[in-house]
Amino acid sequence: RAPAQIKTALMIARFAGFRGQTIAALRWKAYQPDPTFGKCFRHVARKNDEQSWVPAVPELQAYLDGLDRTSLHIATRADGRPWDNERQLQTEVSHFLRGLEADGLIGSGTTLHGLRVTYAARLKRDGANDGEVAAALGDRSEAMGKHYTRHVENEAKVIRAFRRKDDP
Repeated sequence: RAPAQIKTALMIARFAGFRGQTIAALRWKAYQPDPTFGKCFRHVARKNDEQSWVPAVPELQAYLDGLDRTSLHIATRADGRPWDNERQLQTEVSHFLRGLEADGLIGSGTTLHGLRVTYAARLKRDGANDGEVAAALGDRSEAMGKHYTRHVENEAKVIRAFRRKDDP
C-alpha cells in the first residue's frame, strides 16, 4: 500500500534495521556486492560514527534491485530528490502509518523505529546473542542488543514456563 518513497524507508528499517537518520542519508554506494550474501551494506552510522557491515536479506535485495536510481541516495522523496533531513522522512512515514492505523490496517503505535526493533527481534529469535544483535544494528554496546530484544527474552521465559506444565 505504501508509495515508493515510504516503502523504501520501511523496507530498509525492517530488513536492515537502520535508524531513520541512517536511512535518510544512505547512499547507493553503501549497497555493495557480497560474496556470501549477494549484497550488503557498508556504511558509517551517523548516530555513533560506528562502521557497519550488514547483509542485505533476499527480500530487501529484490526490492532495492528493482528501484530506479534517481539520486545518489537510496531513500528519496516522491520527486526523486533526497530527503532534506531525518525529521522530514520520519514525519512523512509517520503520517502514512497513522492513516493505516486509522483504517484499522495496522496496530496502534507502529513506527519506523519499531521496524528496527522488529529486525532485532528476528535476529534474537533466530539465535543471535545480544552482542551479535548490537553489531547488526550498528551499535557498539552489547547492552543495546539486549535493550532492543528484551521483549523477546520475556516471551522465551513465558514459553518455557508454559512448556514446563506439560513435563511429567
